[in-house]
Amino acid sequence: MSLTGKPKVVEAAWIAAQLAGIEVTNYIPTKEAQSKLAERLAQRPVTRGSYEGKILDVQDNQVIQKTGRDPDVFVRHDIANLSRVPVKDEVVGILYKDGKGLVSGKELGKSEPSR
Repeated sequence: MSLTGKPKVVEAAWIAAQLAGIEVTNYIPTKEAQSKLAERLAQRPVTRGSYEGKILDVQDNQVIQKTGRDPDVFVRHDIANLSRVPVKDEVVGILYKDGKGLVSGKELGKSEPSR
């Protein structure tokens, strides 16, 4: 896809194209455009990949999970797609397969029962 027009319109079109998975050939995004795209992506629940980290919050329909070392990096999971709902402060791994997230882990500070 090729974009033309006023800078703000082209930026918005580039962000929309990226969110839709459409390649843009003639636009080099500014740092501001890349930041806006990252913000939009962070707002969308994930449906594929593998994530590990502490659960920051459990809301009505989403789980927010801290991933990586950067304090500003987190992902949102749609509760309807998870095998179970983790609790706040639990450290879990979430692995997606066919759009469903398998949740594994244990709550911080709690040990697993002896076998």
